[in-house]
Amino acid sequence: MYTEALGLYITITYQDRRAELVALGLDAVVQKRKHPRAKKILTTTEEVMEPGQRTVSEFFPQEQRPTREQERLMMALALEEGILAVFQQHKYSWNGQTKVQGDGAPIGLQIPGAVGKVAMLVWVRDFKARMVEATSTIPSHEQYLHQLYVDDNNGIMEELPPGTRLVEGSFRVVEELVEEDTMVEGDKRTAELVKELANSICPYLQMEIDFPFNHPSGWMPILDLEVRMAADKTVDWKWYRKPMASRYTILNRSAMPAPVKRITLVQQGVTMLRNTRQELHTELRVPLMEELAKTMMVSGYPEDFRRGVLESAVACYEQQVAASQRGMKPLYRPRAWEATARRQKKLIAKMAWYRPADTVLKVPYTADSDLARRMRAVVEEDASRLNLKVKVVEGGGIPLRRTGGAASTTTVEERSIRAVAVVWRWWTGPRWTAAGCPGWPGPTGRCPWRATGPSPGSRCSAAPWSKDARNARKC
Repeated sequence: MYTEALGLYITITYQDRRAELVALGLDAVVQKRKHPRAKKILTTTEEVMEPGQRTVSEFFPQEQRPTREQERLMMALALEEGILAVFQQHKYSWNGQTKVQGDGAPIGLQIPGAVGKVAMLVWVRDFKARMVEATSTIPSHEQYLHQLYVDDNNGIMEELPPGTRLVEGSFRVVEELVEEDTMVEGDKRTAELVKELANSICPYLQMEIDFPFNHPSGWMPILDLEVRMAADKTVDWKWYRKPMASRYTILNRSAMPAPVKRITLVQQGVTMLRNTRQELHTELRVPLMEELAKTMMVSGYPEDFRRGVLESAVACYEQQVAASQRGMKPLYRPRAWEATARRQKKLIAKMAWYRPADTVLKVPYTADSDLARRMRAVVEEDASRLNLKVKVVEGGGIPLRRTGGAASTTTVEERSIRAVAVVWRWWTGPRWTAAGCPGWPGPTGRCPWRATGPSPGSRCSAAPWSKDARNARKC
């Protein structure tokens, strides 16, 4: 850690609060001003922004090197000052005017999320400690689970006895209120008491609560799950979709390759089955698959396609269950399960996902994958002659926003010339352009996107990275 620069930043930001640094034991490990009563120095001073050999320092050097603990404290102070500066001086544009945000977290930045995560971690640790202390007066109470997901705290615990109240940080049973509380559902009483304890920790972090009795179905939504307590004190869960979620999936008429649509829908079905407890499959599997079938139907998919997707989803899920039962791979994988091997596989896949092929040929989308099918036939014939293995990958269609709101009218032949130009450029080097593609069906055999150029089969005379060559390579 560059403690000299860190100490200089703290010295400048704490010029008017030097006593705080002395109280924290940092007086000797951060620089001191040579002229404390002179004009205030800003972080934009030359010594900070562009120090050079002729720069005259306005500070005495550090008297001693900071210890490890002092370094951590200095870093914490620097982060605090930086965060406050961003929060208090954030500017944004609205309706053509630049304004300074007066309250709340900065709009449009990533720092509020990072600060919120740290704040929630600190809050959760305090909350857990207070819950243990508060419930120590009730021996029968037990907490089974407490997990944090971003800003959601999910807990599973025994109901607090009727008549329980929060008294000086502890839950105590008030006998006079026992009969009154018997008229209230246990999960509601417990949630209200836990909320009261949670809101006493930090004034600016106030919690909202949810519990199964709060919903007519008795199931409480958590992200894409609905949960409830079973009779044997275990947790039932099933797949859940929010009411405001779209009733459509990828439309059948969308310009996406058919394999991509099929794989996406199959995995959606697998997710629905995995997000439902196995003991509930006898009751819920058919309704879940009917829900997926209905979604595909309104999205324009024919009956045969829907049947194939449902059969594949069920078969894939059954294979995962069988692998879990054989001990090959857990159905619900813990984070630490083969973490090193999975990370290595993920890193390798980023660069070698197309293996064992030697290279990739990406072709534009056409109806019924017509172009991709033609290109595979060409590649299978010519790649073997060149001792190459080429993987043909069909891309998505052109977004409407790039076509001015109108659907693309590019023909298969026009797209074929673009794809062939890409293959030839890979095989013959970066200087090749599509200025004279032999396969172009036009009368001159020249690329239609370039008015002039060399004859078919020759190389472009323009400099390899000139504007003309770049325009030609766009074919």
